[in-house]
Amino acid sequence: MNRLLYLILVSTLYAMNPNSIIIYTNANIWTGVEGHPLHSVLILNGDKIAAVGGEELLSNFNKSEAEIIDLKGAFVVPGFIDNHTHLMAGGFQLVQVKLRYAQDRDQFVETLKQFAEKVPSGRWITGGRWDHENWGGELPRKEWIDNAVGDHPVFVSRLDGHMGLANSIALKMAGISSETPDPDGGTIIKDDLTGEPTGILKDEAMTLVFDLIPEPSVEESDEAFDRAMEHILALGVTHVQDMCSWSDFETYLRAQKRGALRARIHTFIYDWDWELLKSQNDAIIKGDDWLSIAGVKLFVD
Repeated sequence: MNRLLYLILVSTLYAMNPNSIIIYTNANIWTGVEGHPLHSVLILNGDKIAAVGGEELLSNFNKSEAEIIDLKGAFVVPGFIDNHTHLMAGGFQLVQVKLRYAQDRDQFVETLKQFAEKVPSGRWITGGRWDHENWGGELPRKEWIDNAVGDHPVFVSRLDGHMGLANSIALKMAGISSETPDPDGGTIIKDDLTGEPTGILKDEAMTLVFDLIPEPSVEESDEAFDRAMEHILALGVTHVQDMCSWSDFETYLRAQKRGALRARIHTFIYDWDWELLKSQNDAIIKGDDWLSIAGVKLFVD
């Protein structure tokens, strides 16, 4: 059986000499064109796909001036496009605590405990992506995790991003108590008997804790971007429509300048950064084939 290869041509094209020629041979290249058989040869000329076809194409190029790569029967498909991403969030989540597949309370708590033991004292623990439907629908509570995470403030989000669990340390830092009213557009879940917050914050109530979490440094943001780029390219994704902040977009600009932008990114800037967006010149907004601002992300719910 042929190996499956997602040929990330885009990662090669970006840094390619505009006069270079690369010839991929001995492949099974699927173009998606109805009625056309699989092809065996793909030729890149600079930053363009010059030809896709059979062995007869080789006579049209000077092979002595080309780099020839034998794909040994690998299956080649066009790169995937992901139409809704949060690239930077994903880059950070790759090194955050992972609770997505916790199947019960014990596994949820143990995963957090083991992660907390490896984190320097007092540092925030974020990430999560938990799903309480995995264990029947009961929402987690701060009492589950308080004794497991030591002196770390914790705020771990549900997989949809619309609620999160804070431990007692994080709630205290945010000034959230039984007397705290729900903010506009958000809910602080409280115990039916005691009136105390359970640790679950929904929608805009999450901002009460998010605002306390230190902003990542430029270096940390660049590292998160690089992790995200490696991850999507490994999955065959070569183009994303990204929902992001202006700070995220600045990270993408830095990546482009340092030659680390290896997939195309068309961005939609969050509406709360509208004033920053308005102040930019047309060249920044229009961008180029690799990076541009396509629109604004609005929230109405």
